[in-house]
Amino acid sequence: MLDEAEGDSTGNRVEPVIQLLRQMSGGDGAVGLRGSAGGVAQRFSLAGSAFLSAINAPALLPQDRSRITEIELQMPDASRAGEVESIIEQCAALSAALRARAIAGFDRFLENRSLYRAALVAAACDARQTEQLGTLLAAADMMLHDDPIAPDRLSASIDEIRALITAMIEEDAEDSDAAQCLATLLTRQIDHWRGGAKSTIGHLVSLGRHPDHPDERRALRVYGLRLELQGDFGVHLLVANRHEGLSAIFRDTRWRNGGWRRALLRLMDAHVRDTPANFDGYKSRCVVIPEQWLR
Repeated sequence: MLDEAEGDSTGNRVEPVIQLLRQMSGGDGAVGLRGSAGGVAQRFSLAGSAFLSAINAPALLPQDRSRITEIELQMPDASRAGEVESIIEQCAALSAALRARAIAGFDRFLENRSLYRAALVAAACDARQTEQLGTLLAAADMMLHDDPIAPDRLSASIDEIRALITAMIEEDAEDSDAAQCLATLLTRQIDHWRGGAKSTIGHLVSLGRHPDHPDERRALRVYGLRLELQGDFGVHLLVANRHEGLSAIFRDTRWRNGGWRRALLRLMDAHVRDTPANFDGYKSRCVVIPEQWLR
């Protein structure tokens, strides 16, 4: 357990803990080797569960959100302090029995989890949501009931969390690595002035969508980007695989050194162009970003 797991201003305080939890989440846990003074290699592994609490929790990367379940607590009610203390005492008294019930009901938990996974897949959940929600719901049902979950209770349980499932799907789409990479690109401020203020890449894209704004389309090519117009103002954005303009934009990010190509290709309907495109005199193969991501 780690209390007050807030990140510092640089994020360096809690990041090593998150990295360790990421490694621990695998089947073998976090495994490492260390040499002794006598030249003998020692193997060690670390596996287990962790609980972190924080007022301002650090932002999790998509790969960590699939492993760590975040729960927001409600504001405490001072008028119920006595009731809360009584419940804590009851939990302490029941702790051994609850842990014993969890161990004794493990086979029931596994059966519940299989049923919940199938139901969550049918509810359009992805692998991360299926794993997280299925595990939590199966464990809760195992603790509350003596038999594996019945179909009617399973259906009612899924219906109760429909809104949560929708919110998780939308949040995951918005916070995916590919979407974050595109957001970094479109929100980057550049030395292109309009109306007395600097523009962003996204602003140039928005203006360049219209046929009567050729200057903005020409300006984008300096940064390794190219807007190609289609009928009825439809457009797609070409992003060069290699370009100094893009290297500068992504230099201090996890998509540096051409990493933006792999990330952007994970956007829905994004694809590689068969032939190189011309970016202000420099030809490069590129990723095609469809119009749905530019609106």
